Amino acid sequence: MARVMFETAKLDLERSAIVAPFDGWVLAKTIEVGQHVTIGQGMGRIYSSGEMDIEVRIPVRDLKWLPAQLNGDARVAADVIFENQGARMIWNGHVTRVKAEMDDKTRTLPMIIEVDETPKSGENRSSLRLRPGMFVTVKIKGKEVKHAFVLPRHLVYQGNMVYTFEDDHLKIKSVDILRTFKDSVIVSQGLSDGDRIIKTPLSAATDGMLLRIQTEDRAQSTEDRK
Repeated sequence: MARVMFETAKLDLERSAIVAPFDGWVLAKTIEVGQHVTIGQGMGRIYSSGEMDIEVRIPVRDLKWLPAQLNGDARVAADVIFENQGARMIWNGHVTRVKAEMDDKTRTLPMIIEVDETPKSGENRSSLRLRPGMFVTVKIKGKEVKHAFVLPRHLVYQGNMVYTFEDDHLKIKSVDILRTFKDSVIVSQGLSDGDRIIKTPLSAATDGMLLRIQTEDRAQSTEDRK
């Protein structure tokens, strides 16, 4: 009887081990040593190491800037950026799939980004891993726009006007804004290669008014006199 009980105990011990079919990390455990468990009871959560998935939500207004075949064979590149207390790490990623249903409340489209295990840049790249719950910024490569100009936003005046310098005179040009960001704008039409953009604020500016460029030496002399 003792031998039977011993063999039964060894069998029970073997059956009590939990082995994941992959290498991973334990996120949470809900049982303790000596606790009785029942069939179907949750005992914890783990996630696989290696490549990770990140779900991002794209606003409807930005969908037009994304490639048409996001669910196709083409790999749409994405940078995953983590910043904390001056540290900055960047991982390579790509769009793996786009969910079919749009979020009705936020009017955004869920998109899944697959991220490489190790970062491509940053200090201590081998020691830092992406973990669930970390806040990251995802930059997805969108459509390629040719022959466009990026300007600081404050250089585009009301009515989408840009001040340029041409033959010692002010030339006010009307431009088409392709996209507006917080600090910059993308101009698709209205400017040409070699245009000289005026950055100095001008009061009562009129098209054709006479201008003079202030050189750096003259500006430094004026500053010294002050």
